[in-house]
Amino acid sequence: MRYNIIATGSGGNCALATFSDEKKVMFDFGKGCFKKCTDAGLVLNSVDQILISHAHDDHIGDVHIVRHLLEKRASLEILNFSLTHNVENQGFLVVNVKTGEAFYYLTDFYEIPADSLITITDTLQHLHKRNYKIMFVMELSYCQHLYEKLDDIHKFGLQHHLSDVGFFKYAKMFKRIAPKINFITTHASQRGDYLQGHKGWNGTVCPPDWVKIQLFNRLGNARFGEAFGFAKTYHYIEHKFKGN
Repeated sequence: MRYNIIATGSGGNCALATFSDEKKVMFDFGKGCFKKCTDAGLVLNSVDQILISHAHDDHIGDVHIVRHLLEKRASLEILNFSLTHNVENQGFLVVNVKTGEAFYYLTDFYEIPADSLITITDTLQHLHKRNYKIMFVMELSYCQHLYEKLDDIHKFGLQHHLSDVGFFKYAKMFKRIAPKINFITTHASQRGDYLQGHKGWNGTVCPPDWVKIQLFNRLGNARFGEAFGFAKTYHYIEHKFKGN
């Protein structure tokens, strides 16, 4: 099983989960992502289904082009659960019973509601007991210690997203349930250089090297969700991840 990040951040979000039997699920399809998928060489008709988390343009902007893929066409089990954001938002669990594999996808949120947290922990326990391979994709938008130094405009843009404090709180909770779980961050993949005079807006404040160190040291099977080029690929790993 593998996870391809086509695009992440305020410029558009789109990722592809591929099971070992080549069934494919796309998560989100933001503005500009049709071209990014084309540039990456992805044949969109090979995708079995697209799942949309919420109605912000960077997550849904190009979905009208591939609306036919919103209908379920693959023999996969799909569960959705609510996430706390500034609009209605949902995370997903996609399970392939045939291959014994599962993907979780949680993006653009700052809290997991109590009922959703129960759903996630219960399903993790179920999957772990049955020895499923699990890839857990979760947003990490900003580092709390840098957030405190930002001006009010940048704080406003980040306040409905997950900090490193929140990310590790949830990740450690989930890892206690399923120790072999693979984590992949999203959003924390752009330049975290606001404090060094960067004028643009890319939706994240996390120094990449700092995040990588934290991920590896605290979680082991964790990868940093970079998408500087097209279609960055992450494979399921069954041992402690080392290196870049």
